[in-house]
Amino acid sequence: MRCWWWTRRGGTPAAWALALSVVVGSPLPAQSPADRSALGALRDSLDAMTTADAVTALPLDWRPSRGRPMDQLRAGFIRLRLGTVGERRSDLDAALLDFDVVTHDAPSWPYGWFGRGLTKLVIGDQPGATPKAIAGQEPGQSFYAAFLADVNATIKRDPTFPPLVHALARILAPQRDRTQPEPLVRTLALAAARGGAEPDVHLVLGRAYRSAGKNDRALDELDAYVTAGGDTSISRLESARALAGAGRVEEATAEYLAG
Repeated sequence: MRCWWWTRRGGTPAAWALALSVVVGSPLPAQSPADRSALGALRDSLDAMTTADAVTALPLDWRPSRGRPMDQLRAGFIRLRLGTVGERRSDLDAALLDFDVVTHDAPSWPYGWFGRGLTKLVIGDQPGATPKAIAGQEPGQSFYAAFLADVNATIKRDPTFPPLVHALARILAPQRDRTQPEPLVRTLALAAARGGAEPDVHLVLGRAYRSAGKNDRALDELDAYVTAGGDTSISRLESARALAGAGRVEEATAEYLAG
């Protein structure tokens, strides 16, 4: 089965392999926990804003300044939200350039790569959007391929980067049975192994393992999904399918009827 992004975004196996192997930058000091916390609080505030006027009222830089990389990240996330609620490509392109600066100024920080990739995903979901050769977007490369390249770069810098884990759970959970790229599954698996993962992380893993024929692992993740607060009826349906895949037909039938 082809991955779900294949027909929507286009591409070839070689192109995807290349996209997932791109890693740029040289080691620099890690981003401080205080900076990450500030960015998390900013993003939470932006998520609650549903109008362009509310977003525009925010200053684009920190006061006082936290240095150029942090100022660019703040501007990038504000412009990303502005472009999302206002559906303006110019704001999203500006956000791309903000994040791109951070990938050069602070290449060891995952936030720049994460923001750049997330922006490409948002642009790609806009009707009629055409790729531009900016911020690491290669000529002829789909937005989703470019997003995956930046996701891979983010993972290289922090394999369990919490904002990325949350974003992947939100993006992939609605895709149901569609096969997911292995680097994304591996990131979610690492996050789940550390404990405290949100329910959808386990749900995505359960479906991914079942699709790969790893039914016992799928059942474990679906149990963890319920334990983390997930929907019992969804878990029973997915567990029934995993049990059926393992040849445990009677158990699968009972689980399905119980759901």
